[in-house]
Amino acid sequence: MEKDNNNHDTLIAKAFSGNASPEELKQLEEWKAGSEENRRIYEKCLKLWQTSPFWISQKTVDDDYTRISFRILRDIASRRTPGILSLIYKAAAILLLPVLIAFGWYYLKSSQNDRPLQYTEIAAPEGQISKCTLADGTEVWLNSGTTIRYDNRYNDRYRDVTLDGEAYFKVSGDKGRPFRVQAGVVQVRALGTSFNVSVHKNSRTVETILEEGSVQIIPNEREGRSVLIGPGERAVYDAGKQKIGIEKVDTELYTAWHEGKFLFKDAALSDIFRKLERVYNVTIEFEDTTIGRIRLRGIFEYNHNIVDALFKIRMTTGLNYRIQGRTVSISYDKNNKHG
Repeated sequence: MEKDNNNHDTLIAKAFSGNASPEELKQLEEWKAGSEENRRIYEKCLKLWQTSPFWISQKTVDDDYTRISFRILRDIASRRTPGILSLIYKAAAILLLPVLIAFGWYYLKSSQNDRPLQYTEIAAPEGQISKCTLADGTEVWLNSGTTIRYDNRYNDRYRDVTLDGEAYFKVSGDKGRPFRVQAGVVQVRALGTSFNVSVHKNSRTVETILEEGSVQIIPNEREGRSVLIGPGERAVYDAGKQKIGIEKVDTELYTAWHEGKFLFKDAALSDIFRKLERVYNVTIEFEDTTIGRIRLRGIFEYNHNIVDALFKIRMTTGLNYRIQGRTVSISYDKNNKHG
């Protein structure tokens, strides 16, 4: 039983630190589901982890190093071993001191991050999709108006990026350096996988769609529960309710945009136009609110303007459109009103 507990302690620690493999994350999820007690243990550990400081100051490292070094030396020198062995222990303590100091100096100097933080920001212009490749080979597609940001510690121990908008990630596999996306109130962790994340400023929801591999979704709020999702699943975290909803979906409907396509299957026009507004940086108004309830399926290609999409919608539904500056008005054709 003790061995089993130690195993789960290890799984929890590796999951929280971002070093767990997909197989280990699956084992952890199965253990959590095994009993209510297991779930409570996990939640307690998660709260402790989330309330712990993310960065440890250099002063804390120095103080801890000094304290631990002298404890080791005191313990060695005070061993009650008779005769020659006592002298050997004490001599070892004296000889060990400069070694410990030298090793500690080397370790701290090599590990401390004394580089000034420098940030890189990549943005996709309104109405366009941008693609970039990060230092580790990870490919990122940015939807219209989206930005990602990372600092010069990227690819050291972790691969951290901050997202505002919608992005598709094809993560280069590296078990030693977990890939982490901070998307609003949620962190999405992956090792080597392909997934889509959508979050926008002032939004309290974060959407993640997984195509390949596995990702762990960790809410920032202490009460939030982390979950693991698999290929073909869509997870939406609602910060207001502090809940994560998971469903099986056709991932192409959510990820085709990174190939320059809008793909809709039985979607309401209100949802379609909301996406068109974001992509083309326009405002779309309905002259009749019932227009938004019309359902449509089809494929639109990105081509840096909205006219092609509006023309296809008009040919399919009979709706009229009028463009004035960055405002588009949609109305029924008086001779062909849907309803």
